[in-house]
Amino acid sequence: MRLSFLLGALALGALAAPTATAQTTITDTNVHLIILGDESQDGTSKTAAKDEPVLVTAGVSPRAIRLKEDLTIGSLGTGVNFSAGDVMFGRYDDTVWTYCGIAGANAESRAVTETAAAVLTLGVSLLTIADRPDRVDCLHDANDDGVFDSAWGGGTATGENAMVVFDMSKRNMTTPVAYERIDPRDGPAMPVSITWRKGTGATILFGMDMGGKSVASESAAIPAAGADPSEVEIGGVKIMLTGYDATAETISLDIVEGFRGRYTRLPARRVIYTTYSYY
Repeated sequence: MRLSFLLGALALGALAAPTATAQTTITDTNVHLIILGDESQDGTSKTAAKDEPVLVTAGVSPRAIRLKEDLTIGSLGTGVNFSAGDVMFGRYDDTVWTYCGIAGANAESRAVTETAAAVLTLGVSLLTIADRPDRVDCLHDANDDGVFDSAWGGGTATGENAMVVFDMSKRNMTTPVAYERIDPRDGPAMPVSITWRKGTGATILFGMDMGGKSVASESAAIPAAGADPSEVEIGGVKIMLTGYDATAETISLDIVEGFRGRYTRLPARRVIYTTYSYY
């Protein structure tokens, strides 16, 4: 099984420049996750079309909280709002738990973004609000008294619901805010799925995706007509590949054993490639 959790790549700079230097920044973290079990598909046979997942379940953090009050994290131009009742997922880093959520800019920050875009582009906005990436923001309770007393920003979210946070820096918060611990299954979740695509030659490549990111892959030979199925195990899921229809672009398979509830810790890596050009 090959684990690969490459979560981001960014290249900046001109393609043609007299002088340029390059820098690579690599940030590692761990994603603590409970994969929810689902035995309902055990023993079933199915056909999966191209781009259709074979199985889907959900992954949740081992900890989750619900806010009891409203708050704003960040300052003018970078602020995001969270409301009483919002749920956040736990992130464990060494010995510290923080609780994080993904939110877009609040109205004041959107106004600042629009104004800056208009000034910098002579009224033609290149920074549309629809394209503004969501942020990951986190809260910490230093004395474990049920009140968050500091806020931390993890930068741009790696996906709409991917519960991954890299380096964090301290941010402003409007006020300390009370919270309550809740069942992790009632907290934020991200999809966990077994996917497939045609591999090289007579093979099918199965993948395990979490929050839209590939975390594992396994290859299986397409069985010839009348031959025994090819057995695949990925992410604890056991599958028997029985055939492939090249015309319809579908696979047929038997689900021997679907997702089982389990805890996992996945290494996550973000790689940023930056090129500086000098004229």
